[in-house]
Amino acid sequence: MSSGRSAPPLRLEPGPDPLPGRVGLAVRAAAALAAFLALPPAAAAAAAFAALGLERLQQRRRPRVRRALWRSDGGWSLWLAADGDPFEARLVRWQPLGPWTALEWRSEGAGRISALWTRRALGAHGHRHLRQRLHLSPPQKARNTGILQMLFEKARKER
Repeated sequence: MSSGRSAPPLRLEPGPDPLPGRVGLAVRAAAALAAFLALPPAAAAAAAFAALGLERLQQRRRPRVRRALWRSDGGWSLWLAADGDPFEARLVRWQPLGPWTALEWRSEGAGRISALWTRRALGAHGHRHLRQRLHLSPPQKARNTGILQMLFEKARKER
């Protein structure tokens, strides 16, 4: 396969992924179960705080990337609204995480934009092509370490 600079444009339209909602539901259910079973107060409090923290993270979530176009020249166009204009962006970090792919871009108009896409959200074909092109793009591959840790640290600092 060719490098990211000579490859044809890659169009991605991530769909909804029910996994984050299921994780949130599981955490809330665990908190309710802990309180119901009268586990030690520390365990019940930890579960309740985890549920509240997850709820706050979901409320403050950044706008979702509705569509993305990775052009042949290596630049990205990102649509944050269904009918809006695209933002020109530069991919600064990425990291594969099992079925997840964490990406972070920088844009003049929107600042820092991040996405955590799954195989289910992109479809198997789109996810495979994205991963292949990311692995063949040396500039981004050299800087892909620790993006998930940075996202968690950023969320923690905002609290």
